[in-house]
Amino acid sequence: MFLATPDRIPELLATVEARFPAFDAFLAAHWQQVAEDGEEGAYRRPGAFGAAYAGYFVSPRVRLTAEDIADLRAKAGALGAAGMPEPDAGRLLYLLQVLLARMANLSNRAVHQRLNVISLGQDCLPRNLAAKWGLKPGRRLGEPSMPFDLAVHPRFAALSAMADGFADYLDPAQLRFGPQRGHSFHARYHIQWNHEIGPDWAEGEFARLQALYRRRIAALESALSDGRGALLLLHWSSPFGVAEMEGIRQRLERCLPRIANRCLLLVLVSGAWTGGTGGAEALPDGGLPLLVRHRPMPPPPYVWHEAAWSTRAEGLAFEAAMADSVIEAATRLDPACASLTV
Repeated sequence: MFLATPDRIPELLATVEARFPAFDAFLAAHWQQVAEDGEEGAYRRPGAFGAAYAGYFVSPRVRLTAEDIADLRAKAGALGAAGMPEPDAGRLLYLLQVLLARMANLSNRAVHQRLNVISLGQDCLPRNLAAKWGLKPGRRLGEPSMPFDLAVHPRFAALSAMADGFADYLDPAQLRFGPQRGHSFHARYHIQWNHEIGPDWAEGEFARLQALYRRRIAALESALSDGRGALLLLHWSSPFGVAEMEGIRQRLERCLPRIANRCLLLVLVSGAWTGGTGGAEALPDGGLPLLVRHRPMPPPPYVWHEAAWSTRAEGLAFEAAMADSVIEAATRLDPACASLTV
């Protein structure tokens, strides 16, 4: 795994500038507008360098322009003249390494035509990480959202829902709206649909929520049978050991008959490791296509989805380790994926 150091910033910036015209042409050919693009103000480049500025440049929802790259050059020059103070040096390093990886990986069309990276939750991290680092095209590059991308599916919820064929996933008898939470949740699976905010999602027996997630379930089922390899990503943020491995193994075994494509499940454990001293390799997988990697979350106050923390040095190290594990698993599924990079 490659982690750049501050002395490499001029070299990385020059590489971004050199590669951007080809990447811009790639985006021009493949970028698509989506419904959220009506909120253009949410994606404007901040005027000052900082966490939000770095977050803008690494967001899969932003189509960068030559003007953005010129502004980045100017900001980097000003930081260099000021002696590259922290945490700005770390944020610039994060921005450049993630951006270069995304440019290289998204342009690797041959790999994406052979592999589909699919989130199984537990939260938004797998989809966010894969799209940010270019390991998966985002919605604006034609990949539809799937049911586990943008919600909280605790513990075994996603695998259980798949194993049950989504039989009661959208059953109105299982759906609830929490006024204090402001969003809907599932009584059996304890799913939190925390991106669909407001009581209108619960109207008419949750008709709007059901319509959206039926489309996302259909997208998942298509992705599991379209002939590409399917790399399933499950982020496990709570303690993980033998019992959790067995729970996953049992449910994965029930899911496999529903998956037509070659597949591998990668469990990215960021919570406490309780599986003993042998590491993930010592936990029995039952001969299933299952890989576990322990990638500890940086200690509080780090929050992976807040730019104030994710764009610092510890955020870069955490995300790069996660992305490196995704590439490892993808390469096991299809050796062509060795050309992906962090």
